[in-house]
Amino acid sequence: GRRFSLNMLSAVSPKGEFRFMLHDGTVTAPVFKIFLQRLMVGSTNPVFVVVDGHPVHKSALVRQYIESQGGQLQLFFLPPYSPQLNPDEQVWAHVKRRVSSQFVESKDEMKRLALGALRRIQKLPKFWSDRTVGITSACTIECDNFFRNLNVLFLCIKCFFNVYAL
Repeated sequence: GRRFSLNMLSAVSPKGEFRFMLHDGTVTAPVFKIFLQRLMVGSTNPVFVVVDGHPVHKSALVRQYIESQGGQLQLFFLPPYSPQLNPDEQVWAHVKRRVSSQFVESKDEMKRLALGALRRIQKLPKFWSDRTVGITSACTIECDNFFRNLNVLFLCIKCFFNVYAL
């Protein structure tokens, strides 16, 4: 059969705000920069993005873009091998469950199903907000409230699926 893959970049905030981008092909530094640019649209306060150790997060292009934002955009890195600290991992798991339960015959169909699942998440900010309360499981409630009041986004890059069509 044929193999389909799709990459998802997404960010969820402690307030339940959710942004995403689907991308055909490898997520490279230019692709990640485009996503960061989208995150900055309409932002009047600094944006703090919590990321994992994906190589594009540390690329020269991304560093240059962040520097060009004059402090309005900052990346903070999670410790290695700590997906449990990133609430956006729950987004990924939710979308994967929704899409993988369907019979997918084409890449376009997979993308349509993924978009539908992601858009449903955007309409349920309270649902995701409740799941990000524990974002700083090692911190106190005061620390958690501090993060809730900042423009903090937790970001994931995932290869959506490697689906084989029969």
